[in-house]
Amino acid sequence: MLREESLRFIRALAEEYGAARVFLFGSCLSLPQEDAHDIDLAVEGIPEEQLDAFWDGLMWADALGRKPVDVLRLEDGHWLNPIILDEGVLIYEKIRHNAPEAVKAYRIFEKNVLKNTLKFRSCAMHTRITVFRSSPPCHCPVFPSAAFCS
Repeated sequence: MLREESLRFIRALAEEYGAARVFLFGSCLSLPQEDAHDIDLAVEGIPEEQLDAFWDGLMWADALGRKPVDVLRLEDGHWLNPIILDEGVLIYEKIRHNAPEAVKAYRIFEKNVLKNTLKFRSCAMHTRITVFRSSPPCHCPVFPSAAFCS
């Protein structure tokens, strides 16, 4: 996991660029910051035209131990999104005053958008396990024929 100094630095930069949420995922979740190869972040709410500037602020920063940083925008619909939302750690969330209904509506929208993507993730995870661990073909509950998983 990242050191508190690194988390503060990422949170400050996220606030500066108007991020709604920032997730940490990848090797930094299971390894100390010093042992991790890089820092993997997923951001939401930063406009595409500002993403490079946000990334430049993070890349090789002293506060992050001069580690390389990978940044994904959740809005871009990357295939890793379901994994990030499921296994990643939320390290920053913008405070939304007086907007409980908007937040609730967004969470419902988010679940609906990810419904089909989660089906893909399920089979993608089974395929990865099958390929890398030489296990027998999976019997995926999402696609009972297992045609997508084997």
